[in-house]
Amino acid sequence: MTEVLGGVQRFSTDMFAPRERIAAWREFIGRALFRLEIEPLVDDGFEAETISRALPGLGFVYGSTAAVRNGRRPHMVDTDDLLISVAQSGTACFATCGREAFLAPGDAVVVGGGEAGFQESVAPYGFVGLRLPRSALLGAVPGLENRLGHKIPAQTPALRLLRPYTDALQAGTDVTARELPVMAAHMRDLVALALGATGDAAELATARGGRAARLRVIKADIEANLQQPGLSTATVAARHRLTERALQRLFETEGTSCMAFILERRLARVHRMLTDPRFAQHRTKTIVFDAGFGHLSHFWGAFRARFGASPSEVRARALQAHAPDA
Repeated sequence: MTEVLGGVQRFSTDMFAPRERIAAWREFIGRALFRLEIEPLVDDGFEAETISRALPGLGFVYGSTAAVRNGRRPHMVDTDDLLISVAQSGTACFATCGREAFLAPGDAVVVGGGEAGFQESVAPYGFVGLRLPRSALLGAVPGLENRLGHKIPAQTPALRLLRPYTDALQAGTDVTARELPVMAAHMRDLVALALGATGDAAELATARGGRAARLRVIKADIEANLQQPGLSTATVAARHRLTERALQRLFETEGTSCMAFILERRLARVHRMLTDPRFAQHRTKTIVFDAGFGHLSHFWGAFRARFGASPSEVRARALQAHAPDA
């Protein structure tokens, strides 16, 4: 029994009566999905959940589990796919290829690759996992086999850049079907970099996935700080330890500039508030300043050029559209 919504598959023990939960988890997660032997480490009240979706060339899963030991014996290995597991909360121990990795929140490990192993968490554990074909990393990461079972520390730059993508997929917002192939490609690039890609493969991954991920982080930071009137190319570059020229080059990959992006997002925020009935009593001037504009004269022309109407016209149309029928 699973729930499938918009291509996202959810399986949770809360779908079953308490006495049935462990058996259901073993059947679906242990046998059907991951081919694992599952041994809960709690006497009662076992709870677990996993949510997964398939991207082009990449599987994505996240969830949580009560204390548990998961194992895969040699006869259970039926694929050489790699699983990159990232700890989100709690701690876990992974063992494979004669190595052990102890993960704290933010750390990651790569397992699978045709190898048996086990994973154990002695307290509630939250995780994110990426599953990709071994072939996606062969040639890009020298000595790939020697990377299996080694901890990837949370502070690894590529691992940190991966976080905004996994957060976006978990939130399920602002991710369109058209974006998924690009996101998947960037995430594969970041995994390769986190595992130590070298040479041309590293240069390509950095140019494609690394830069795109960094730009995504910067955009999210700008969005969170739009209300600051002093937001500029210089302040954004300083916050992200970049030169202004390096920051501009990132935005130029999308045919825009940092200040153009800031202006666009501020205009979009004002438009969103003007058309929201909840802000009908707010003065336009207040909304404009709250969006970070420091001068009204700059705002009026930019707003009309962007939306083809004045703020008062946009608001009037929105209020009319939301008005109850006479």
